[in-house]
Amino acid sequence: MNIGIYTRAYPRVRVLRGWNPNEPQTLTQSLPVADGVTILSGQAISPKWNSVTSQNEWVLGLDSGATTLYVAVKDSADLDVVSAGTLPALSCAGKFELQTAFYDSRSTFNEGVFVTADGVTGNFKAVAATTTTDNIYGVVTRIHGISDLGPAGSNEVSGVTNTTVLTFTTLFVPNRKASSGS
Repeated sequence: MNIGIYTRAYPRVRVLRGWNPNEPQTLTQSLPVADGVTILSGQAISPKWNSVTSQNEWVLGLDSGATTLYVAVKDSADLDVVSAGTLPALSCAGKFELQTAFYDSRSTFNEGVFVTADGVTGNFKAVAATTTTDNIYGVVTRIHGISDLGPAGSNEVSGVTNTTVLTFTTLFVPNRKASSGS
């Protein structure tokens, strides 16, 4: 029997708008996680073809050649994920408003700033819409920058040590310059 307080470094992803797990009409996907990969709730992930198993598997960040990006709903080590053999994720081509703790702290996130994947780290980063040729996967909403969910150990983030999150709405603009009207 396990007794005690469960702690984690980062809060789980919070879906503020656009997802009701009991009504699956939204853009979601569940795939197995690639061997040796650890994924945490809120990280950016993409499908990668595994020729040995003849199926797509989740990898961190945006796999080279991939254009579709997802956000992990759960941790890859969660018991229900392990027993099901698949990890659920939300598509950035869907319409979700998310809070995630996985962002590049060197980026400046203000309301209206576009968001893309930060390589293979599973983080999101800010991009300039007028100069990027990267895919855009979201736009910062609500909060003017990064917000803090409260002190570690508070009711909002009980058992979490890093409590800052990025809030953004998913938006997919493929491989071209985005305009503010996109």
